[in-house]
Amino acid sequence: MPVFWLVLVTAPVATPLHVGNFPSMETCESAAYSSQQTMRAAPGNTNFQLVCIQASTGKPGDPGPPN
Repeated sequence: MPVFWLVLVTAPVATPLHVGNFPSMETCESAAYSSQQTMRAAPGNTNFQLVCIQASTGKPGDPGPPN
C-alpha cells in the first residue's frame, strides 16, 4: 500500500518535519487542510506550510518511515 507523508516546512529556514502518514493523497491533503490556522506574525517571522508527498509505492524495497 502506498504511503503519503504530511510534512511541515518552515521558511526562511527550510526545516522539514514529518508529522503524519496517510494511505492516500486525498487523506493527507484533508489532514493538511483541516489543520490550517490563521496566524498573525510580524514581518520577517517564520512562515509555515504543510506539504503532502508520496513516500512509497507500497512495493518491496521502498524506504521505511522516518524514526
